[in-house]
Amino acid sequence: MDTLFKIVFEISEEKNYQITEETDLITDYGFDSLKFILLISEIEEKYEIEFDIDDIDIEKLRSMSLLTQLVNKKIGEKDNV
Repeated sequence: MDTLFKIVFEISEEKNYQITEETDLITDYGFDSLKFILLISEIEEKYEIEFDIDDIDIEKLRSMSLLTQLVNKKIGEKDNV
């Protein structure tokens, strides 16, 4: 999931390289609704997956851990089709 961390880092424009599973994208990296839209778009393009509207909830994607779980779930769903 290094690619996912790289996407988050690039969108955040943050100078701090300390992204961990516990990183809070809102408080630690200043993600707002626009950055989340960019993040979702980049992830969908990079991993060739598509999020459901119910998946795109800032609170569900707030931490790197939650984001990683969702991306892994969508990749697994894609692989099973």
